[in-house]
Amino acid sequence: MKNLHDQTAVLVFGRTPEKESRAKFCNDTTALKGTQLARHLLNHTLEVAHQSEYKVLVYNSHRQTGLNFADRLANAIEDAFLQSYDQLIVIGSDCPGISATMINEAGKQMTGTRVILSPAMDGGVNMIAIHKNSYKRSTFIQLDWEKKTLQASWKQYITNMDLEVHWLASMADVDSIKDLIYLVKSGTISGNLLVLLRFVLYSKAIQHIWTYLPSSQVSLHHNGLRAPPAICNYIRPAKGNQVNAL
Repeated sequence: MKNLHDQTAVLVFGRTPEKESRAKFCNDTTALKGTQLARHLLNHTLEVAHQSEYKVLVYNSHRQTGLNFADRLANAIEDAFLQSYDQLIVIGSDCPGISATMINEAGKQMTGTRVILSPAMDGGVNMIAIHKNSYKRSTFIQLDWEKKTLQASWKQYITNMDLEVHWLASMADVDSIKDLIYLVKSGTISGNLLVLLRFVLYSKAIQHIWTYLPSSQVSLHHNGLRAPPAICNYIRPAKGNQVNAL
């Protein structure tokens, strides 16, 4: 019989840093700087995922199949279930507040009838912890992906499927450089990720944004809501080595 650890995986789903940059950052900076920001967020997410208790599955844009976001996400989830995982914790790289502790707790709290969701401040979701018995493709793909009403549609999904839901604390995600600057100014981001992001954000290519974005700003700009986002090919480094995405 499989134990909880063996049947649970973290599924990191999204675009490559280059595609994530074009979608979110290139209106306010160069392609190079935008890609650097997306790559730093991605590396942080992958490092956190690997710090959790569970196996990590990476589905980047090269590995995804489907006609739209909902279809691609559903296909990734079903592919993971076919690999003998019964429970999945789905995340992207646009929510630097997600921690390994949160991932571990989500894995322990979800059941065949209980879904764990982390709501984003803009109406989306940052984390989906779901058991295969709580998943139904025809209903899942009809959720309001990339819309402000995604959380509301999840509530309807829970009702229709006769499930329980546990909502985690709301966290901000990153849909633009303005969002990222706000998170840096608010103290939400810390450690090595903060050092790396500040190095890019203080460059001349981005510096102009700081002049009109007050530190007290709480209304986050967004370029369409989604859950979850950016991935690239990744090789997990040996312990103590720097994390690098390819």
